[in-house]
Amino acid sequence: MRLAWESRFRGGNATELLVSCSLLSAFCWKPSDLLAFFIGMAFCLTHRSVTQNRNKDQSFWQKSNDLQCRGWPYRLSRFIRAGLHNWCTKVIWLADEPRSLQAWKRGWDPEHYIRLRRWHDQGFRPKVVYDIGAHVGGWSEMSQSIFAPLQCFLFEPQPEYQAKARARQPHGADWQVFPVALGDKEQSDLMYVTQNGAASSMLAPLGGAVPKDWGTETVGQKAVQVAMLDSLVASKGLPFPDLVKIDVQGYEGRVIAGGKNVLSKAQRIVIEVSLRAIYSDQALLPEVLQTMSDWGFELEDINETCRQWAGPLWQTDLWLKRSA
Repeated sequence: MRLAWESRFRGGNATELLVSCSLLSAFCWKPSDLLAFFIGMAFCLTHRSVTQNRNKDQSFWQKSNDLQCRGWPYRLSRFIRAGLHNWCTKVIWLADEPRSLQAWKRGWDPEHYIRLRRWHDQGFRPKVVYDIGAHVGGWSEMSQSIFAPLQCFLFEPQPEYQAKARARQPHGADWQVFPVALGDKEQSDLMYVTQNGAASSMLAPLGGAVPKDWGTETVGQKAVQVAMLDSLVASKGLPFPDLVKIDVQGYEGRVIAGGKNVLSKAQRIVIEVSLRAIYSDQALLPEVLQTMSDWGFELEDINETCRQWAGPLWQTDLWLKRSA
C-alpha cells in the first residue's frame, strides 16, 4: 500500500492523489488524523520540485528514510507516511477480520485479538490462562472476553500496573494477580525502570544501536520479588495453564528456565521474542524457538511487533500450539 502511494507521488498525478486521499479518508475516525493527512497531501502537491527527476526524487526518499535527517521536509514526510501506514494497516485488519473493530473500541491489540478469535473459531477453549508480564491487564481482559476461561492468573511485578490490572477485571471473572516477576531463581532483585514504562525489564537495557525513541533509557531502579513459575504453581496449588502469554522484555529465557514443568503442559503459547538484543544477556528468537520445539510446540504464526523506521525487525510475537 505504501509503495502504491509513493508511485502516485512520483507520477505527479494530482487527481489520482486527491482521489486516493478521499478514499482513505473514509476509513479515518479521528479528525486530528484526517487533518494531518490533508496537511501531508498539501505538502506533497506543493513540493513538485521533488518529482522533477528520478535522481532527485530518489535522493529525497533516501534522506526521508534516514532518521538523522532532521530537516522539516523529511520529518514531515516521515510523519505523514507513518500515519498513512497506520491507517492502511487498520483498513487491512478490518478487511481481514471485521471483528477487529471490537479491539479498537476496547483499546486492545487488534492483531492479537484477530489471532485469538481464530483460535476460538477453531474450537480452542482454554479453561486456565496465564498472563506473564500482564502490565495493565489488557491482554487478560481481551482473553476473558473471547474465551471466558474459568480462571486467569496474572503475573506483574510493578505495583502501579497491578492496580490497573485489577481494575480491568470483568465482573464475575475469576482473576488472581501475583505481584512478582518470574525468572529462574527465587530472589529479590532490581528492575530497570525505563522512560517507556512498558519497556522496563529485569535486564539492563542496551544503548548503542537501540533507537532512542523507543524509550528504553533507564530512569531508575526498583526492588521486586522474583519467583520461579514451577515453584509458585506447586506451592499455591494452581492449575496448569491451557493458554500462556509471555511478554517480559528480554527475560523470556529466565521465565522459560524457571517454568519448564508448567509451561510445557500448555496447549498454546504466545511469546514476544527479539531478533537482536535490546537488553543485556537476553535470549533471542532462535534459542527460545528451539526450546519450544523441544517441548513439542510448533510455530503456527508470527506478527511484527517492533520495527525500526525503514530498518530491520527487532521483535516479533510467536504463536505456538502443541503438535498433534
